[in-house]
Amino acid sequence: MKKVKESNAAIKIILLTVFVILFIAVCFIDSVFLAGDAISYGKFSFIGKLIPSVMLAAAFVALCFAMFNKKKRKLCVIISAALVVFIVPILFLANTIVVNIEYKTFDSAKWKNYSNHVQGRQYMIDDLEEKHKIVGMKTYEVKDLLGKGTDETSADGSNKITYDVGVSGLWHKTYVLEYDENGIITKTYTSVD
Repeated sequence: MKKVKESNAAIKIILLTVFVILFIAVCFIDSVFLAGDAISYGKFSFIGKLIPSVMLAAAFVALCFAMFNKKKRKLCVIISAALVVFIVPILFLANTIVVNIEYKTFDSAKWKNYSNHVQGRQYMIDDLEEKHKIVGMKTYEVKDLLGKGTDETSADGSNKITYDVGVSGLWHKTYVLEYDENGIITKTYTSVD
């Protein structure tokens, strides 16, 4: 009987160790793929780390109660599973809230402050184009408004100014402004490299 209890305790400890490893993996995957740009980088980056850490820690505690406490075992397992499952929707909601509070409205100073707000630029584009009617502006007016971009000439001969609007790496986003030979913006779009 004593050996059975010891082996059950060992199995529980192994399961908790596996959960801790999964916890670390989920936090890593979250930081790389799941949390939106607004809560992964910049001044709100702590949110993208805090939410999954707290939720997974709570899931771990609930799982411990389920394993070592016979009363309310099913409830603790359900709570633990729910906390893990709801991480992604809660991160999405948090990202949406931060975007709407901090980045939705175009702000020339934030746009130009590239190092702190590059992840927020992508959310400002709609407001920028609505307020400033970029198509039809001269390139020097755009550069006054947005700062210096990267001037390019494409293989097809079109002239472009590009601005980084997302974090560099996989699925890097750029805001592209095409202009004619007179320096007038003719087209805008977002490109994902």
